[in-house]
Amino acid sequence: MMIEAFDSKKMIDLTKVTIAQFIAYCKLVDGLQPELDKRFPDKTGITGVDLLTRYPEYVEAVVKFWTGWDTVKDKDMDMVLGIFTVVDKLTVIQAPVALKAFEQEGEWYHAPADLQLLNKVAPMGKASFGQALEAVQIEQLMQGKYEMIPYVLATLFLRSDETVDDFEIGQRAAIMERLPLTTAMNAYFFLACSASTWLKRISRYLEAKEMPKHRKQELVS
Repeated sequence: MMIEAFDSKKMIDLTKVTIAQFIAYCKLVDGLQPELDKRFPDKTGITGVDLLTRYPEYVEAVVKFWTGWDTVKDKDMDMVLGIFTVVDKLTVIQAPVALKAFEQEGEWYHAPADLQLLNKVAPMGKASFGQALEAVQIEQLMQGKYEMIPYVLATLFLRSDETVDDFEIGQRAAIMERLPLTTAMNAYFFLACSASTWLKRISRYLEAKEMPKHRKQELVS
């Protein structure tokens, strides 16, 4: 099935690529990478023509993924290379811009508000402890992968007057998977930049939980 981002006249519209499509594409590229490393030990200056000549399966797999074509063998070579050149840039994420709120499918989702302290502002300081803990647990599963980003966004970007207990995380993550790639990465970038606030809160909580009982009494006396 043809991906919405592809138009045979306009090639690939990167603004229509969703985070879910990007994740699937990264998995495809990861699967092709070992053979790419074998055929191109020195990756400096590899062009689409080089790949088409020495590793045509790579180009074919990428183009078929985005177009939904059964084969590229009957297509114009310039079109195939043009599509490949555009989508190959997807693996290089542009510098993100922090995004605190976004609209998706007619609803607005907001990150936790900042908390004004005496001498500074704590980014996302009003995140609930449950939100922060759940997001940390999810992120620990990521191990450098993108698959869990929709779940992190689902946990921390909520609608007005909503808590994480008001919906099923998997269903909300499915909505986040349909976010445009740029929106998803910008929102995640905002969370990553603000995470230290609630990570410290969790760390202090866990340290207190493990602290010997007599030590706790000293702190409160």
